[in-house]
Parts: sequence; C-alpha cells; structure tokens
Amino acid sequence: MQTFSLSLRSWLRCSAILTVAGLAGCNSLEARFYQPAARDYPAPAGVEEQFATATDGASLQTWFLPAPSLRDGRVDRAPLLVFSPGSRTQIDELLPMLQPIAERADVSLLLFNYRSYGRSTGNTSVSRRSTLLDLRAAYALAMSRSDVDPTRTVLMGYSLGAVPTLALASTKSDVAAVVVGGAYARTGDVLDDEGYGSLTWLIGSHLDPEDSAKGLPGRPVFLFHGEEDVDVPPYHALELGSALLRAGARLELHLVPDANHRNVLTPKSELAEDLVEFLREVLQVESPNDR
Repeated sequence: MQTFSLSLRSWLRCSAILTVAGLAGCNSLEARFYQPAARDYPAPAGVEEQFATATDGASLQTWFLPAPSLRDGRVDRAPLLVFSPGSRTQIDELLPMLQPIAERADVSLLLFNYRSYGRSTGNTSVSRRSTLLDLRAAYALAMSRSDVDPTRTVLMGYSLGAVPTLALASTKSDVAAVVVGGAYARTGDVLDDEGYGSLTWLIGSHLDPEDSAKGLPGRPVFLFHGEEDVDVPPYHALELGSALLRAGARLELHLVPDANHRNVLTPKSELAEDLVEFLREVLQVESPNDR
C-alpha cells in the first residue's frame, strides 16, 4: 500500500549536495520532503468536490463525504474528520482507506490535496509552512458548512501530514481531538537518523510536532506507529508521545506489531477498529449497538 509513503531517505541523500548551495538551497532542501503531482480525476459518487482558497491565493481541491446519519436525514449536522496526507499521497488514494473508518464512526470526512497535488494549484513550492496554510484553508471551508458541527471536529494527519495537523490543532481550542501516525517529534532527529543532523539549520525546526504538542493540554490524542517502520523509526512516536504527556494531553498510544510506514492502517485492521471507537467516544457518536 502506497497510501502512507515518505521519501525521507531519498531526500536526505541529496542533502550534502544542497549544502554546497548554502542558504540558497533552503527551500529546495525542504521541498525534497514532498512529491507533488498534478492529476485530474473525478469525484466519486456521493462525494462533494469544492475548492478552498489559501491566504496566499492557492486553490485547494477538497472532497467532502457526509456521515451516514447526515445522508439519511437523521441529523442536520454531523461531526467531521479532516485528514492531512503524507508526502506522496492524493485524495483519490486516501478515500478507499478512510471512507470505511469514517462511515463506521458515523462522521463526515474531509480530504484535501496540498497545492500542486491533484487539481490544487499554487505558485509556491510545497513546504511545512504551505501545508499549514493549505490545511487552514480546508478547515475554514469545512467550518463554513451548515451540516458540520464545529464543536465535534477531529484533525488527523499521517507522516508529514502530522506537522500541519498538530500545528493547527494547537491554535484551535474547538478541535475536539487529534489523530496522528507515522510522525516525528523533532526535525533534527529525522536528520540525525541518517547522519545529517548538522544540516538542521538549513530548514530550521519551526512547526516541530514537539513544539505544537505544548498547545494541546487536556486534548484527546490518538497516536499510532508501526513497530517495523524504517522510514520513521518507532522511537519517534515515543518521543512525540512523551512531549504530549508533558503538555498534559490525554494520550492514547498504539504501537502496531509487524507494521511499517506504508501498511500500518488498513480499513479492516484492529487499529482501524480502535480508531473508530476513539472517534465515537470523543465525538459522542452513538454506537450502532446502542441505537
């Protein structure tokens, strides 16, 4: 499964070359995290496509899938799960994995493509800063909908998508809970893994998940990681989990045996069932067995 792919190793191999370029290489170095690709594909049946506009003018493709109770007319508005993808992933790849989870939890689902991915457009290269701008725009569009309950929204991010997810959640007290997986705590640690820790100054440590964790006291956080992840080794999850606990977050940590960076979450896995239960609990969604 390529859903949760991260090209850290290929990115790091170019670091020494970019160092020669000095400060002029900063943006290029960070951009190596991301693999944008323009693709045109239709929204599937039952999915509403809209475009959000970031503060710098980027136009962002979003897909909204209503919760079953919303589609059936049982409620006027429903809780929402907003997902921020990793470096190579687009919304057409994410829907088959996340739709079953959202439907079992009876929550609406919002997917979006970062600038330069899919049908999204933008004049700047993709970076941690731009992914946060893009998430803010998608989140604002969702909050403008009359069928979304703004007090029952969960932000979810995987791999590099955890960076904007945690950063935005730390500034939005009305976000009910956070779900992150395959994430690191500090940029410098990622570089240290491959022996390039001295290059951290080239891209800086801004938006480090460890720092964002400080803005989540009392917030429920579902943190998951594959025990066989070689792209982002599992010690990163322990470091991030420690930062969340120090901040006073209500942490639920799942280390998944025999799972790597690409296959840790699948629709029929035990982890998916745990996530469904987490979403139902924090969003106060009635279980089908209680109806």
